Amino acid sequence: MISSKPANNTKLFLYLCLIEIKMKKIISIAVLLSIHYISQAQKTVTVQAGISRSKLDWNIIPPGIKIFNKTITGQSVFVGVDYFNLKIFNLSTNLGYVRKGGASDIMYSDLSGNYLYTKTESATLDYISFNTAVNLKLPGMFSPFISAGPRVDILVSSNHFFDSFKDNDELEKISYGLILGGGFKLQLARLIAGVRVDYLLNADDKVAEHKSNGTATATVADKTYLVNAFVGFRLK
Repeated sequence: MISSKPANNTKLFLYLCLIEIKMKKIISIAVLLSIHYISQAQKTVTVQAGISRSKLDWNIIPPGIKIFNKTITGQSVFVGVDYFNLKIFNLSTNLGYVRKGGASDIMYSDLSGNYLYTKTESATLDYISFNTAVNLKLPGMFSPFISAGPRVDILVSSNHFFDSFKDNDELEKISYGLILGGGFKLQLARLIAGVRVDYLLNADDKVAEHKSNGTATATVADKTYLVNAFVGFRLK
């Protein structure tokens, strides 16, 4: 009897590839639409600044050891434009910087293998991040809102813990996904100010994967959310 497992694996691989292709198309369309509407509509220029809270799911296979799975605090900075403002929703496009990563307790020893000390180390990844989102809001001077939209993160640097992945070209340079969030906004004439929290949901949860003879021996994924304060000024 011929096993159907290889065929099922092939179908799964093709399905995942199709999802990634569709995500790339959605993001490309979102970029083009954003450029069009920004050029046509009344705009509010915004600046966001705050922190990222991130941890890694760094899995060594075997024996199934997880490292760098403690949360670290990084930086998050964005500049953007709100546009197509209607009573209960608007669009926004933002470009910025985000740090992702995780921490782990690393034991150090001498050349003879004798324990010396334990130190908390961080594995970090720095990204330029672009997103376009739909913001649903309640009308009024002080209004809560929720938002969702596609995003793309471009890796610009990583620290030495990822060197082995970089040397083997196993570190993903681009991450696709969604930005999902919400917050509160205060509107004062042409000025706005507020606070928002966003979760970065990845389409492909692996930022790095090491393989030996075609089999994964280490995978790295991230879980990251952002907490930012923002201010904005509506242009005429």
